[in-house]
Amino acid sequence: MMEAGVPSTLLGVQYRAHPLLFEFPSARFYCGAVQSGVKPDDRPQLTAPFPPGKGAAGHPPLVFIHDGGSKEEPGVSLIKSMLQEPSKGGKIGFLRDPRRLNVAITRAKRLLVVVGNKATLPAGGCPHREAWMEYLEDKG
Repeated sequence: MMEAGVPSTLLGVQYRAHPLLFEFPSARFYCGAVQSGVKPDDRPQLTAPFPPGKGAAGHPPLVFIHDGGSKEEPGVSLIKSMLQEPSKGGKIGFLRDPRRLNVAITRAKRLLVVVGNKATLPAGGCPHREAWMEYLEDKG
């Protein structure tokens, strides 16, 4: 529609994503122009079996499960067994389009669970994925 000349308007406040999940997309994709209209208290914590972490009140709104894909790090076998297609190895497929990272991160209201390989996700020359992995490392 934009190519056809339909003007666009940037949403100034988001009300869906947990505010801690929205920190990175706000800074990286919107240069801080989109703010969060919800507070951490608006998104109650999930309890066990999710691990405690450094989040606002003990539980982070994001869990990253590293799938090493080797004998030393066998990965997440339950999820692998549920997949119908064989593994495509180091290809990132869906996340090749950097806008999809933004969409994937900002849809979670209370918890985002990411299963992936720490080396594969930032690969492929996408600065957004690399920056997101660095952001996750910084946040612990």
